[in-house]
Amino acid sequence: MTMKKSVRWAVVEFLAILFVQFFVMKFIIMELGIAALGVWSVLMSAAQIAGFLGMGTAAGAGRFLSIAHSRNNIEDIESILSTIVYGTIPLYALLSVILYFPISYGLTFVLHSDALMQGQALIGWALLSFVAQTISASFASSLTSVHLGYRKSQISIMGMVIQAILSVVLIKRQGLEGLALAQVSNYVFLIILALFSLRKELGLRLGRLLHWNGDHFRVVILFGLKVQATSIAWTGFEMSIRFIMARFGGIGAVGLYEIAYKVASQPRIFMFFIGQNIAPVLAGAWGQDKEAFYAFYKQTYARLVSFGLLTIVGILVASPLVSYIMLGRIEPLFLLFSALTACGTAMHIAAIPSELAAIAIGVLKYNIRGTATAVAAMLLCGTVFGFFFQDIGVAVAVLISSCLAATTPIYFGHRAFALPLLPRFRSDLDLRNLFRNLLNSKRN
Repeated sequence: MTMKKSVRWAVVEFLAILFVQFFVMKFIIMELGIAALGVWSVLMSAAQIAGFLGMGTAAGAGRFLSIAHSRNNIEDIESILSTIVYGTIPLYALLSVILYFPISYGLTFVLHSDALMQGQALIGWALLSFVAQTISASFASSLTSVHLGYRKSQISIMGMVIQAILSVVLIKRQGLEGLALAQVSNYVFLIILALFSLRKELGLRLGRLLHWNGDHFRVVILFGLKVQATSIAWTGFEMSIRFIMARFGGIGAVGLYEIAYKVASQPRIFMFFIGQNIAPVLAGAWGQDKEAFYAFYKQTYARLVSFGLLTIVGILVASPLVSYIMLGRIEPLFLLFSALTACGTAMHIAAIPSELAAIAIGVLKYNIRGTATAVAAMLLCGTVFGFFFQDIGVAVAVLISSCLAATTPIYFGHRAFALPLLPRFRSDLDLRNLFRNLLNSKRN
């Protein structure tokens, strides 16, 4: 029942985040112009460099929190959460100071004239927003790890409403600085409510989070480094998109691509929300019943491949309307960006079962190899195609890189499992049982 409740609230959270994100993007375009959206996108990508150097302090706690919770060991939970206090907070605060001047210098290669001046003036705000987001995500995700995912979703929804209201008020007064203040306010709210929920639901003693535990700190960091390898590569991939697009397509093209990328990525993000509940099933089946593991995997793979194909159709149909709503006109370049990003998203969705299965069985090398290949392909193809074909060339390079990122774990994973690369839709989808389960879930 708790898992079903968490899944339902995760869907509501996804829809709330989706609405607020596009509402704020539209408001920025109306008040400040498409170029301002491009500048902020580049700045936030630059701020993510801090994530490369975070040493896994923000990524490793979840698994150990789940283990401690299964044992009903509150002291261990408190000790594991202290790694956020002594690892994530001071490290990311320090990195934001260290990276200020390198980022300022780096912007001179991707921004020009007024956009460069505006970007350099906002670096501190972008770094503050990223650090606050990382810290809040660490505490908020801890709720999911102790089976309070529904509470995390509820808090996140309230925070997004606060961010939307503050964005309208502050962007009018302070421009992109106001956007940063609205984001930071949301993240602070998440931190406070997450800690309050842990205290109320689990009896957590907040004072114990200030107690140092060297053993837990070391174990969490070492595991976090492994988990973060894929995240770092993916962050590098997304960051390189904005930088290369800004360099060869201009800041206006970055704004257009940001909208198209956001639209196309929503189905993938939605499946990520749902996927949080798929991974434990795969992990449990792998350890107890290999036949059940393969059956569930093949069914999940077939369904997500089908969902990916439907995603392409949906985005292609919706893109003219999105263009008119966000830009006030039907922009051909935006439509092309949407088509290319839709295809890339479909590939990523198809790869989700392979990536989750790799985590479930503890073999992460193919996931890491896929994202690392995508980064290398983006840097090479993006630079070459961008030089010759400008913004369209960069967008094509993103599609090529996305396909490599997705097909690598699928190919090697299916080879390891001795499974065909293409799903057998008729047998694997099992539509009759799918509809029966849906009807049962509605009745419950």
